[in-house]
This record gives sequence, structure tokens and C-alpha cells, in this order.
Amino acid sequence: MLNEADAMPVELTRLTAQTANLLRKREKRLLVTEAGQAFAREDQATELFQLLFATVLWRINLGYFDRVPTEAWPQNHIGIVLWCLSVAAQGWVSREDLVRTCTAWDPALDDGPADFAAYAFESRVLRPLTWLGLFEVRRVGDETALPWRLERQYRKTQLFDQTVRFDVKLARPIGPAH
Repeated sequence: MLNEADAMPVELTRLTAQTANLLRKREKRLLVTEAGQAFAREDQATELFQLLFATVLWRINLGYFDRVPTEAWPQNHIGIVLWCLSVAAQGWVSREDLVRTCTAWDPALDDGPADFAAYAFESRVLRPLTWLGLFEVRRVGDETALPWRLERQYRKTQLFDQTVRFDVKLARPIGPAH
């Protein structure tokens, strides 16, 4: 018998739908809410995508799924991460390079294995972005090796630039800068 927790994409889908108030639990069943029914219409596809995007990256603690002992990193600065990814992931880049380029470091990551940060970044940012169609992944290396041993590289898709936009304005100080 397979439990929901054994199939992370299924569990994440349910959790996302419930957190976004698209589904509600009643006894042992999940029912579609009025909001869920409204978002099911074809003309609501953009709004549904926006809701799911915000729910996955801002409202759900993705650290629950990977068990890395740094609770909120890097979701606690996901806006900065997304902005950095918009610049750094134009071509194929390894997760290790992206984690160094696109995050504010948490010293708690120094206490774990060497790849804790890259693993957490991949599971909490890169993988959800691929599920949403905003990033794509490829495996590179010795083709005779087992798939999990190949290096994973990521790059943003055209949809990323259509979906995530930044309008950065710097406040100009009044008076001399120095």
C-alpha cells in the first residue's frame, strides 16, 4: 500500500491546493471549494497559476519535504533568489553554482554535509520552479553512470521571463552620497 507521504509530488499537490483554499477536508474526503470551482474555468488559468506560484514559493514550507535542518532558507529571501536566477540562469548552470550566486548564506548550512546547501536549494527552489514550467533541468556526465550520479544543470525557460518580472527602483538619498 502506498501512502501519500511516500509520493512527494502527490502530497505537495494536495498541500498546495489546500493552502491556496482550492480544496478543503471534510471527514476523510477532499472537496473543491467555491474558489477552487471559480479557478477551474479556462479564463482563470493565469490567476490560478499566479496563486499556485505564490503558494508554493511563499506560503508552503518546502523544507518539510527535504528534511534539511535549516527551516526557512532560502525561502526567507525568495524574492532576491528569483531576481538573481533571472540573471544567472540564462544558460545551463549547476545547482552548486546557482546556490552560491543566488542566495544569502545561512551559517547553519556549514554544520551539515558539504552538499546540504545545494540539495536544499535544489529541492526548495529549483525543483518547484521546474514543476511550474519556469525552469528546465538536464543531466550531464558519463552516460553509462546511474542517473542519480549525473550532474543536474538548470536554466530558466521563456515562461520564467514572461511570469517573473522585476521593477527595481533604488531610493535616492537626499543630499550628498558621501
